[in-house]
Amino acid sequence: MKQHTSTFTLSSISQATRSILRTPKTAITGALIAAAFTTAPALAALTGGIKGQVVSEQSPQSVAGVTITATSNVMPKPRTVVTREDGSYNLPKLKPGTYELTFTDNNGVTQTMNVEVLLEQTSNVNVSLSGAKENVEVITVTGSKLFRQGNSALTNSLGEKAIEGVPVGQDYRDLLKLVPGVELSQNSTLGPSAGGSGVDNSYGFDGVNVSLPMYGNLASEPSTHDVAFVTMDRGGAKAVGFNRSGGFSIDTVSKSGTDEFHGNVEYKTQPKSFVATPAGEESYETDKSWLTASLGGPLIEDELYFYTSYYRPEETRSNKDTAYGEVKEYESIRDEYFGKLTWAPTDDLLFNLNLV
Repeated sequence: MKQHTSTFTLSSISQATRSILRTPKTAITGALIAAAFTTAPALAALTGGIKGQVVSEQSPQSVAGVTITATSNVMPKPRTVVTREDGSYNLPKLKPGTYELTFTDNNGVTQTMNVEVLLEQTSNVNVSLSGAKENVEVITVTGSKLFRQGNSALTNSLGEKAIEGVPVGQDYRDLLKLVPGVELSQNSTLGPSAGGSGVDNSYGFDGVNVSLPMYGNLASEPSTHDVAFVTMDRGGAKAVGFNRSGGFSIDTVSKSGTDEFHGNVEYKTQPKSFVATPAGEESYETDKSWLTASLGGPLIEDELYFYTSYYRPEETRSNKDTAYGEVKEYESIRDEYFGKLTWAPTDDLLFNLNLV
C-alpha cells in the first residue's frame, strides 16, 4: 500500500494572512492555497509515525488486507492504510500527538489502540487479531517501542505533558535543561557543550533554524509556552543542519489547534525578594513577570484548525545613582504574538501555516 501523505510547513507575514481569521470559508481556502504557492516549504521533519505488523491470534501467520485507521484531535482528517501481504503496515508523516488506531479485518473484527506519537520518532505497534467477531476491544499502548532508522544518535523525545510537567522556564534556552548530559551554561555568547564542540549545536523551531552560526548559540529566543514537542540528538548527532559532528541538535514543534476549543491564561511573577544572592556577590535587584494567553480550536470542522497566543515578559530594575547623577531605571517589556493554522484539504495533504 503506497503512502502519498505530504506535510508542508509554511511561513508568511503578509497583511492578507494577518486577517485570515476574519474571512469566510471560501476566502480562507483561497488564502491558504495562495500561501502554499508563494511561500517555500521548510525542509524539516516535523512529524512522527507508526508502523508494525498484524498477525492472527490463532496462528503466528501474518494477516493481509487489514484496514488501519489513525485518528487524532491534532489531525483534521484521519489516515488510512491497508496491511501488506506480510501483515506489515506503515503510517508516516503524522503530527505528534495521541492517536487512536482502529484495526478492521475482512470479517469485521475490530480492535482499537491508543498510541503516542513523538516528534521525529516512530512508534512500533504489533497487533494480534482474534479472527472472531466480538465486541470492540480498547487497548492503551503506553510504552510502545520508539525507534529511528539509519541514525546512531542518542535521541530523547518529549511530549506536551512532559514539557508542561517540568518547570523548565520561559525561554527557548531553558529547554537545554532537558537534554541529558548537557550542563546549562549562562554564557550568552558560546553555546553549551554536550561532550563535543559547542559551536556545532543546532536549534530548530517549526522547521526554522534559529542557530547562531559559528557560536553554537541561539539567533532568536522563541518562548517555551508555545512548544508542544521537543527532540534532542547528542553523541552521534546527525549532520543535517550543521554538516559537522560534535554538537547536539534540538528540534521543537509548536502547539496546534485541535477539533475542540481550548484556551489558557497564565501570569507568573518573580520578585527580587524571592531570589537568593550568593555570598560575595551584589544583591539581586531585578523584578520579573510573564503574562501568557492562548486560544485554539476548529475554524472548519475536520479540515482547518487555528492556534494563537500572546506573550508579554516584563523585567524592571532600579539602577544606582552614579557620580554623574541619577540613572534611569531599567525596564524591558515585549509584546509577542504567534499564530498557527493547520489545514488538511484532502486525506493526503496537510499544511501548517505560521503567523509571527
